[in-house]
Amino acid sequence: MRADSRCGTTWPLFVLLNRYPTVETLLAVQAFVGLLIAASLALSYNFSVTLFDGFAPLIVTWLIDAAHSKLAPSFYVMATAVLGITSVIWLGRRMRGAVATTATATRVTEA
Repeated sequence: MRADSRCGTTWPLFVLLNRYPTVETLLAVQAFVGLLIAASLALSYNFSVTLFDGFAPLIVTWLIDAAHSKLAPSFYVMATAVLGITSVIWLGRRMRGAVATTATATRVTEA
């Protein structure tokens, strides 16, 4: 089977999976305030892409050379996964506190 013929079957799946916003997108929009949403999202996205995607070849090459193992890139993937999970947990706790504070402030102003 030719490689280009397989690409035609995965395209509908790609469209289906990317049709809805992700949890990260929804959390990011709620994390920033009013007029700063676009600038904050752009800055944080571009910073993370530069840091993690831009330096990935350099870091992976260094890890392979330092560990003398071709499995070393998995350490980079595990480290970034732990960082991502930690960030989501921290942001969830921060957002839960912000929602509770907003609800309390709304009740106080309505009374």
